[in-house]
Amino acid sequence: MTTLDQLAAASQAQAALANSERDEQALAQDFDTFLQLLTTQLQNQNPLEPLDANKFTEQLVQFSGVEQQIRTNSYLESLITTTQAQSVNAAVNYMGSTVRVAGVATTLSDGEASWDLASSADAPESTISIFDENGNEVYKTTHSVERGESTFTWDGKTTIGDDAPDGVYSIRVEGLTEDGEQVPVYTAVTGRVSGIDFTGTQPILMLGDVRANLDSVMEIWRPELNM
Repeated sequence: MTTLDQLAAASQAQAALANSERDEQALAQDFDTFLQLLTTQLQNQNPLEPLDANKFTEQLVQFSGVEQQIRTNSYLESLITTTQAQSVNAAVNYMGSTVRVAGVATTLSDGEASWDLASSADAPESTISIFDENGNEVYKTTHSVERGESTFTWDGKTTIGDDAPDGVYSIRVEGLTEDGEQVPVYTAVTGRVSGIDFTGTQPILMLGDVRANLDSVMEIWRPELNM
């Protein structure tokens, strides 16, 4: 995240807070005006035909509801800002660490890419497909997925035997038992957090060129703990 992006984000947060404060001030002024009009009406009403008190009460209740809603919105904005700040701090702590995240994308480097697989049952008739960054299928094979956790390593060879260039590739696993029943196979990847993207609604961990949501982290290893 560049300094310009950080300033823009901070400015937007401050603008939202300022707008909320202006809304409360305007509502307070309108409420004072309403009370003045109400008092004037009561002072000048015809004693023989008094104004309907129920209508005044209804208006007061409605106005109070609007005031409460604006205050609630202000509290929610403050809570969201605090939560976002906590998410930023949490994400920064991941820098330089090795993480295991739920996902389908990983990096092919020096002719090797691997994914962790997890299945609730043996799926010996499974099909594994590998796709490049443009969504083109570059490799497809049958693979026996074991019950529990296992690892699938791709040697970077395409279906026709060519060497795929280094880059980001994603996997799709169609689990199938001996009886032909489908079984879900979940995938995870491991990588080192080299950067963090704060431009979206939530921080995104950068594992090289692979992007991972903060809430997809399953395990983390800190460098200082492995020394």
